[in-house]
Amino acid sequence: MSDGNQPQPSIGVIRSHEYRTISSDVFRTRIGLGECTIILGKAGHVPSINPEASILEEQLEVLVSWTNLKILAAHLMSITAAIEAELGPILVPASVLESRGRNFEHHRELIRGLQLAAIPAFTPESLFGNAGRDQPAAESATPDSETK
Repeated sequence: MSDGNQPQPSIGVIRSHEYRTISSDVFRTRIGLGECTIILGKAGHVPSINPEASILEEQLEVLVSWTNLKILAAHLMSITAAIEAELGPILVPASVLESRGRNFEHHRELIRGLQLAAIPAFTPESLFGNAGRDQPAAESATPDSETK
């Protein structure tokens, strides 16, 4: 549900012909180099002998940079905090709370598996040596005194 009292954005917003709304009750993530994919879907049940058999139908995926992932997480936490401030705690399955530590360690292993390495900041000196520094203009070649 959207808030009808939101201020109008100062930039123009157009809606893509591919825009759609889905209802999602499951998600999963995939971590890549500098990005995260959030895959949204629905849980369903497969008619079979086992009534507890289920299938996850993936409906949409959103690819965001790590920077935008952090901004999105902060925005979602703000929305969640506002809802809980007004209505009280949102209940989640206990298994979600129990798995938080395992999920964190699993995600750390995935990030380590990317084998990322820091590159020192680029500076003119590191790229070009002293040639990259601003050199004072060459002095004029006129002698102060005559040489013999």
